Amino acid sequence: MFHRRLLLLAVVVGAPLLVLVARLGGLTLGEGDRHREEALARLVTERWLPTTRGSITDRFGRPLATDRPGLDVSVAYPVITGRWAESEAAKRARRVAGASWGRLAPSERRDLIEAQLPVFESRLDQAWDELARLAGVDRTTIDERRRDIQNEVESLARHIWKRREEAWRRDALARGRDISDLEPDEAISRPIAEQRSSHVVLADVGDEAGFRIMSAIERDIAMADASGPGSVRTMPGMRVVDASDRQRALTRVAIAIDGRSLPEPIARQGTITIEVIDPLGPIIGAVRDRVFAEDIERRPRVRTLDNGTTEIDRGHYMIGDSVGHTGLEASAEDELRGLRGLVSERLDTGEVERIEPTPGSDIRLTIDAMLQARIQALLDPDVGLSVVQPYMAQRSDSAPIGAALAVGIAILDIQTGEILALGSCPAPGERDPRYAQLLDLTPVNRAISKPYPPGSIMKPLSLVAAQTEGEIAPGEQIECTGHFLEHREDVLRCWTFRPPAQRVTHRDILDRALDGSDAVMGSCNIFFYECGARLGPERLGTWLAKFGVGTQFGLGLGPEFAGVTPLPGAASRQDAIMMAIGQGPVAWTPLHAANSYAILARGGEVIPPHVRTDRRRPHSRIELDADSLDRALDGMRRSAAEFNGTTHHITIYGSENTVEQRIDIFNVPGIDVWAKSGTAQAPPLYADTDGRDGIDTSTDTLLRTGDHSWCVAMAGIGSPRYAIACVAEYGGSGGRVAGPIVNQVMHALVDEGYLPRIEPETAGPEVDGPGVSP
Repeated sequence: MFHRRLLLLAVVVGAPLLVLVARLGGLTLGEGDRHREEALARLVTERWLPTTRGSITDRFGRPLATDRPGLDVSVAYPVITGRWAESEAAKRARRVAGASWGRLAPSERRDLIEAQLPVFESRLDQAWDELARLAGVDRTTIDERRRDIQNEVESLARHIWKRREEAWRRDALARGRDISDLEPDEAISRPIAEQRSSHVVLADVGDEAGFRIMSAIERDIAMADASGPGSVRTMPGMRVVDASDRQRALTRVAIAIDGRSLPEPIARQGTITIEVIDPLGPIIGAVRDRVFAEDIERRPRVRTLDNGTTEIDRGHYMIGDSVGHTGLEASAEDELRGLRGLVSERLDTGEVERIEPTPGSDIRLTIDAMLQARIQALLDPDVGLSVVQPYMAQRSDSAPIGAALAVGIAILDIQTGEILALGSCPAPGERDPRYAQLLDLTPVNRAISKPYPPGSIMKPLSLVAAQTEGEIAPGEQIECTGHFLEHREDVLRCWTFRPPAQRVTHRDILDRALDGSDAVMGSCNIFFYECGARLGPERLGTWLAKFGVGTQFGLGLGPEFAGVTPLPGAASRQDAIMMAIGQGPVAWTPLHAANSYAILARGGEVIPPHVRTDRRRPHSRIELDADSLDRALDGMRRSAAEFNGTTHHITIYGSENTVEQRIDIFNVPGIDVWAKSGTAQAPPLYADTDGRDGIDTSTDTLLRTGDHSWCVAMAGIGSPRYAIACVAEYGGSGGRVAGPIVNQVMHALVDEGYLPRIEPETAGPEVDGPGVSP
């Protein structure tokens, strides 16, 4: 019996011991490595060193966006005011009193706190002295800054408390309560956010001083942690924060425009000076100081590699980081971001390991900042080109006289495919009251982001496609009868043929049937209806795709419209007829237009447009009929150079439809021009005035109807060098509205050194572009 009891007692006592031994073995053998790593981690302090974001420059190296590195010292507000000492003294007094604290009278508690207070006041005073020493500044500088912060915060607090009390009184009266005997709610005087947060006491202390202070604070934290509960820091509430500032250049640029070069009705003597605000803003984009959850998820602090191991990503996001938000800043975020440095120190050995920061990569754009500013300046309504003038509205269905126009412009270097400028008016997000009558002020870049029907600027492409496919023979002539269908004069007409009063055909104008060059020069609809009918929708859609329609160029500047062509099997012969003149199921952007003309100028070589010097994509080639290219380019040359060309001149009409004046569209001396204008039917623009989703044409207000105005031109000496595409929404005639804008772009190319400045009586040599950085 005794032995059984002894055995039972051994089991009762031994079982827990066995559990403890097993657990100890598990901790030692199974989890020893993990716990050892955790213990070692507590002996290592890490200090992250700030990096700098890469710079963005224009094609000539002008800085557009750069980081100004900086470090600030921020301090918790209770430390700034000295209330930290009172709080810590109260904590110490409570620990000293122990269990008796609850039985002490308020006066006794106060006496205990007062006894501890000098210790913490002295410690706080020493902390300010140490901060001044580490920062290399005079102590009075810190004290003055502390007083300024207190004055600002307390003044703000009094203002907010007063407003809270007023609101409390209004609420009490609204409830019918007698407030004469009521005490204001205690919540009225609760601390405001500024009394609970940190404030910058020393700004931009410099790297050397900042790292000294940072190291001292980290040592202070580590020693306080090692000392255990009740320990008090010697540099309380202080921290070094990254105060890097993203600085933008050329945010305000004054541009002088020669008033004499404008169309005669709006020309003036002297120069017109336009101050352009942030012309590169839509391209560069912006950064935000707020880090979102998706940023942290995309680049976590520790990432797992393909082989299963882990490593620290020095580019991970931390609260307060700057993050690319729009434009190039967003699309190139990982390149621009850079990698932080890391200083690791073992507290037991003092061993220090340092990894230096890696700055973000710099990005150079193909954009010319000054050309971009000049383009934005000439689109300002004060210049007069982007406002409907009386001469623009003659014989054209355009917006009302005086109305501001939305315009998009793209400029390409034909030889390289580099984008030199992307103009958009109004600028994305602009709220100029002169555009109040325009509803479509969505923050988009109209050069790349908004769809437009091409209109007649599509015709050179239709000629080349039809002749390359063998549907139009080299030199084939097509008779312009004024209407495409033999017995229907009311549909599919040529633009010159308007029954009953005007029955003019291109046969009447040129006294012959038209070949491809004639058709492009005079923009004959009948010729291109025939091209579309012979090609059909499938082949014509395929050719438009070869010229880039349906392609996003991946510029990284924000949303891009890819362009539209009909899906296979979804279009009819009628659609193809309309597509050949740029109507029907086809749409693109000014950049698509400039790119397609550049392909023609290169003889079929495709160089994707790009906006970064390091992002050139592989070239390809479209096999094009050489004769068709010659005729298309010759037709565009004649369109600008010959009287019957649609981009040769603007006609000003007087009373009874008499011709008062003819004004040349292009007036840059000595420059060769290849151009094509277009007037594209546009959908009506309605204001959603009934408050319901979508547009109801029976109840909503009609703002604008009519046509979009197009002009695409190439300029150079002897051969095309620069392609310019411009669209003016609801502007009406392409030659009258978009043509003069493109002419001013050519003047801008001269002013910025891309085209030579030639006196009217002299001729100059061919140039390859700007010789030196402006």
